[in-house]
Amino acid sequence: MKKVIVIDDDDDLRESFSMLLSLNEFQVLATGKDGKEAIELYQKLKPDFIFLDYNMPNFDGMYALKEIRRIDPKSKIIIITGTCENHKIFLEKGAIAIFSKPVVPKEILRKIEEYDFLETIDSFLEE
Repeated sequence: MKKVIVIDDDDDLRESFSMLLSLNEFQVLATGKDGKEAIELYQKLKPDFIFLDYNMPNFDGMYALKEIRRIDPKSKIIIITGTCENHKIFLEKGAIAIFSKPVVPKEILRKIEEYDFLETIDSFLEE
């Protein structure tokens, strides 16, 4: 079971997305409302994946993405956003995937399975 954190300033979206993940065999360790909470929760809980909204007040998703990647360059951050303008920048800064709202659960599951498969191949080739 993959351990995840969900960060979004929209309470309803955060809760429904967390429930969706739980129903699909993810363990939601915690949720948060802004980039600062994302960083704190990541450091404390070390999840397998963090789902991070981009547009949040105070500390946005880009701030959290940069800081989490600085703390842990191997972190697996998935951006969930309502805007389409910064996709290339997110990938350059280390996000493993970007999804636009409304999110299609099957696409997220497929992307995580694909990422895990590629990571397994990479570790096999390094041996």
